[in-house]
Amino acid sequence: MAGNLYFQSAYSSGTFISQIGSGTYDHLAFHGSDNTQAIDVNNYQDSSYIAQSDGTIYPVESGGRLLNVKYATSTTCDVSGWTSVDISNLNVFSANNLDIAPDFDHRPSGTIMIRYCSDAGANVNTYNAVLYAYDATGSQTDAAPDVTVMGFEINASGAWYSGQSGVWVNMEASSSPLHFVDHSSANNYLAVPEHIWVACISVRADAVGILDDFNFIFSFQYA
Repeated sequence: MAGNLYFQSAYSSGTFISQIGSGTYDHLAFHGSDNTQAIDVNNYQDSSYIAQSDGTIYPVESGGRLLNVKYATSTTCDVSGWTSVDISNLNVFSANNLDIAPDFDHRPSGTIMIRYCSDAGANVNTYNAVLYAYDATGSQTDAAPDVTVMGFEINASGAWYSGQSGVWVNMEASSSPLHFVDHSSANNYLAVPEHIWVACISVRADAVGILDDFNFIFSFQYA
């Protein structure tokens, strides 16, 4: 049995991008105050976008600007249009809607939503889901140079992966991924054909330069 993976996000207005394109607008872009501004060294991004590999921003809905989730402290974040909020207050989509896309109005979507649909509508649980950044010019075990990539999960269960409860995680290289909670009965998830993971991602520039040399990998198991 196989299935399909979809990578989505939402504009700052709350409107969905149906799918981040394959081969065209297939990059996340992190900037300063707008898409013409670089991130200041030792600071995290003030805006996030969908872009092409050459930096061209997705051309619709507020210039392609996404809801932006910015690192504030190890346990708090700044969300577009909100003041600083505790991560622990953001890990619920909506009551009684496990694995259903959240209402993005006035709530953070995270930077990216990953959706798995099983073949032929087969009901499955998912396990060991991880997301991490790595050096595109090296191997999956290499952290991206001159940049710090942090992340945390928003989920519908109210559960956290052990050791990653309500905090930003340095999600660089395969040895230090962002872990998602298992979509299992132990965490009150049903076996269903569709599973959704949401990751908030924040990027800090650690040196002067064009920081375009890191990729993301997502993997999981199902049964």
